[in-house]
Amino acid sequence: MHRMRTELEDLKHDLNTSDIELHILEGKILDQEESLTTMKQLINESQAGKLDDLQKLISTLNKKFSSLEKKQDEILSDIRQLGSHANETTTALSQYKDKICEMEKSILFQNKKFEELAKLKRNLGEIIQETAKSSTREFDSYTIKEGDSLKRISRNFSVSVEELKKVNKLKDDLIMTGQEILIPKNIH
Repeated sequence: MHRMRTELEDLKHDLNTSDIELHILEGKILDQEESLTTMKQLINESQAGKLDDLQKLISTLNKKFSSLEKKQDEILSDIRQLGSHANETTTALSQYKDKICEMEKSILFQNKKFEELAKLKRNLGEIIQETAKSSTREFDSYTIKEGDSLKRISRNFSVSVEELKKVNKLKDDLIMTGQEILIPKNIH
């Protein structure tokens, strides 16, 4: 979006530069017209021998004038194209802005869903803790560390893997780092 703004500013600058060049050319055209008028007066006042030289000069000036008119037409065409491009760029930027707004709304919606999931997780944790407190058997809480597995935890706490799965309502052996599980206390 910043690049598009920069390009738009560059286009505006080019448009202003072309406009200035157009004004300069118009001034030159006026100067050329004044020069032609002055030359015509000199021809009328000058000698017959200089008449041919002046006619050649007028012809050259007319060619330059025609060339300047063509250049002016080209510049006007370029200015129109730049204006059209600037309008297209503005439209595209507006569309990008709308898309960004839609994405921001989607992200906000997703954040709300994540907050709801976090609430559910906390509630489930509280339910698990209350269930653990209310059961006749006592449990320890254990946070899974990197490299842990249910087998390793069962050996460390002298509890079977099946018992760990049953107490924590696990369907398989999948556990994740940072997850809290309940470990039945050995009552001997």
